Amino acid sequence: MRIGKFIARIAAICGITMLAIPLLQCSRQGSPKGTKVGVILPLTGTLSEMGQYEKQAMELAADRLRASGANQQQLVFEDGKGDSKTVASAAQKLLDIDGVRILITSTTGASLAAKPLAERKNVPLLAFCMGSDVAHSSRSTVRFYVGIEEESQAIVDYLSSLPQDTRVGVLYASVAVWTTAINDIYIPFFEKHFRKPAVIEDYSLQDRDFRIQLTRLKNADAQVLVILGYGFEYQPIFTQMAELGLRDKVKIIGGWGFLYTPLPIQTLEGIRVAGPINVFRQGPSAAEFNAAFSREYGHPPNFDAAFAYEVIMKLPDILRILDRNGIADLKSSLTQRGEIQGVIGPYHFTNDGNMIVQTAVGTFRNGLIEAQ
Repeated sequence: MRIGKFIARIAAICGITMLAIPLLQCSRQGSPKGTKVGVILPLTGTLSEMGQYEKQAMELAADRLRASGANQQQLVFEDGKGDSKTVASAAQKLLDIDGVRILITSTTGASLAAKPLAERKNVPLLAFCMGSDVAHSSRSTVRFYVGIEEESQAIVDYLSSLPQDTRVGVLYASVAVWTTAINDIYIPFFEKHFRKPAVIEDYSLQDRDFRIQLTRLKNADAQVLVILGYGFEYQPIFTQMAELGLRDKVKIIGGWGFLYTPLPIQTLEGIRVAGPINVFRQGPSAAEFNAAFSREYGHPPNFDAAFAYEVIMKLPDILRILDRNGIADLKSSLTQRGEIQGVIGPYHFTNDGNMIVQTAVGTFRNGLIEAQ
């Protein structure tokens, strides 16, 4: 019933007669005609929460496009399960059997697994991942997501305001995007700015016992702790921090994992988080999207859902570029768009196809994030 009300409202705005509404309401259950767009998300497995939010937002955007009379796209979803081999098989199926014209992937690992297959078929890949390398070496892969460089820079800017004798600790998930950021961004900054060496610890996403790493951080008298991860693994980390008496001894700052984590409000109090500007200062389009998403699904979106919504809303424009100029000019055409205003705030694309999103640092206060 919620989707019917949402579509009816959009229909009224766009001047669509109510006779068309029943057909639009059935769009998710049937197989709507239109350009096929393949979407590989982690719908099950460790990262399933991320994938489910993305899928919901994409379906909401597709419904809105159909209601507005924009070019129709048929979204063909596949479950990548957070596994590179599964992603590669799903991409092969979407490209060879479904004949999709555009491929969308979520996470760096999935994007890297699908990229050579998409390039072989001359199909553009829109990658939901933080790593910039996925787009650098490809003429047709576009990163449609906030970059690790922007998030890291926001955190580094905060750390640079601290005294030079501060002891900084880092706890990060040992996946490629954060490992690269630690080596290329954080360590050079630590060595240049702080007199005391940083204490850097990593963990596997399968870990549930973090006491060894946390004890090392405690024994090193870390005063500030940078935590970089997906968020779903933070509950045992913070429970064990409290057991070891570390939680109250350190100031904590992290990346977008704190926008995902199921940690209770009282645990998050005072933690600083870097993220896209729309998380801290929502414009009218972001507020409208949040309200529509909440009405449809009964819970608010996370920031990841906003990116998923944005990419689907931009599909008609991307398809027009492909029809007019071909895949070879996709990146240059997106760059020429300049600054774009979307539900994720202002963004633009670089010449190598990386989305650049304005980022900021906020602080959790009474369950809300206050921009600094």
